[in-house]
Parts: sequence; structure tokens; C-alpha cells
Amino acid sequence: MREKPGKGIRTTIIVFVVLLVVIGIIAAWRAYGNAPDEVEVSNTPDTSTVQTDNTEGAANDGSQDATNEGAATETVDTTTPPDPATFSSIDIPPLDVTVYYTNNAPGFKYQVLRTSSGTSYVEFLSDDLVGTKCTNDEGAFASIIEEPSGSEAQTLVATTSLDGTTYGLSLASPTCTSNESLLATYQTAFKDGFSSLRVFEE
Repeated sequence: MREKPGKGIRTTIIVFVVLLVVIGIIAAWRAYGNAPDEVEVSNTPDTSTVQTDNTEGAANDGSQDATNEGAATETVDTTTPPDPATFSSIDIPPLDVTVYYTNNAPGFKYQVLRTSSGTSYVEFLSDDLVGTKCTNDEGAFASIIEEPSGSEAQTLVATTSLDGTTYGLSLASPTCTSNESLLATYQTAFKDGFSSLRVFEE
């Protein structure tokens, strides 16, 4: 028995629509998956490129400086923006903050991670700081932690509160780095800009 004309066309259209739906689901899953955000920032923030890293968020591996005790509380002036001749900034939408650092900081990248206890933090890294003394060293030089827990607070050099949320700055130990001088440059740049931390506004 011959098929009616048009039945084959209907079947082809249905298969095509199903294929488009499957492709759309895969694209959405890749775009909005749970991967931590990793961003590379050149010394001109406008040219930064976004990359994603499918590694699950890891807890602090202990490379943060254990001497960062007695974090000072910073007063944040949200009315006057920092002087652009001195400071650059980068928005961290997952943490809803804008981070400031002095203009002498070379290019870097960051990734937003989550500890096993659920604390979110942004970790700043530079390939130029990667050393061979520590396993899987990624060249981390600083982290900003959202709502640090009691044990995490012991690693902080400064804290601040924005709209009821506490953020803490932690600096990496020079134990792992291949370039202590460059590490100090990065850390000073971010420490000097930490008091200008503010809520990210879209």
C-alpha cells in the first residue's frame, strides 16, 4: 500500500524539530551549567575574555597565608568612585561585587569557586606565579571570600561589609610561587583596592 503524499514530509519535519530541541537543550546546558566562572583579565579590563573551567569548586587547599591573622575591618566609601588614574576594576557577577586593584597589577585571571561547606569565593591567579614547589599550583595570589566561616576568617588580612554581607580578603603564602616579587606586586595592588570593594551594579 502506497503512503499518502506528504506523510514522509511530516515525518521529516518532526525529526528535524526534535533534533533542534535536543541541540537547544545541549547548548543551554553548556551555557548555564554549574561550572565555576574563570575569566582572564589583561591589564586593560575591557579586553578580558571569558573562559569556563569544568572543574568542581574546590575548598581552600591550604596555600593561603596562615599568618593573615587579625583581619582589620575596612570602611567602604560607596559614594565616591576610586580614582581611575590609580585603580582599575573587575566585576564579579556571581558574588555581586566589583573588585578594585591598583593599575600596576599585570594581567591575571580569576575563578569563582565554592568550598565544601558552601562558602563562595573568588580566587585570583597568574600563570607567571606558578611554581614547582606545590602540587597542582595554579599561581593563586589572593581570594575574596563571601561570608567567611570561623576557620576561614583566620586566613583574612581584611574584611568589609556591604549591604549586610561580609567579604574577606585572603592573601596566598609565598611558599608555592616561582616569583615572590611579582606575588608582592599583585597582593599589594589588591590589598590597596580592597577598601573600595562595592556591590556590582548591572
